[in-house]
Amino acid sequence: MFKDEYRKLYAGVLAVCGVALASSVFFTRPEIKPAVIRPDTIDYGAIETASTTKTAGPDGAEAWNYPEIPWRSFKDGMEKAAQEKKPAILVLQASWCLMCRDYQQLFKSPEVKEWADDYVFILADIDKEPDLQKRFNVDGDYIPRTFIMEHDGKLRIGAQGGFGGHKYFVDPYRPQALLKLLKSQASAR
Repeated sequence: MFKDEYRKLYAGVLAVCGVALASSVFFTRPEIKPAVIRPDTIDYGAIETASTTKTAGPDGAEAWNYPEIPWRSFKDGMEKAAQEKKPAILVLQASWCLMCRDYQQLFKSPEVKEWADDYVFILADIDKEPDLQKRFNVDGDYIPRTFIMEHDGKLRIGAQGGFGGHKYFVDPYRPQALLKLLKSQASAR
């Protein structure tokens, strides 16, 4: 009785191995060859270079919806705010911060883009600008932090997202929190 059971089991294993072997022979992927680009087929006039493209915002601004949100460096942004007498929004973030990556999605919202002309948007990476991290360490060094400032650089009183005990944290999963902050501070001008 055991011999029959073992024979069936052995036959089943051989059948499975045979199917696996056959499929690897008949269903292999074709060899992928690298593309060959001939220099005489390239239209060099159609290639954009850094000098012909529009100027870039601060490092990493593309992920924060630049150029639709015209992000600037801290120095350039504060100069523009002073010149135009507009409030500035400063977002302190870091490229390695997962919460920052979620927060940057809010700036792709059409409702947030509507506010691009009312504020000067400033984006700063705390690893590249540690002096800003120290300067704006008002209630801790968490990120992302969002500050709204007067055109002269003073923090606006009451301009806080305030979530989870952190005054300058705006919940990245609630777009209405950022919109509420933008609307409330636009009317404060």
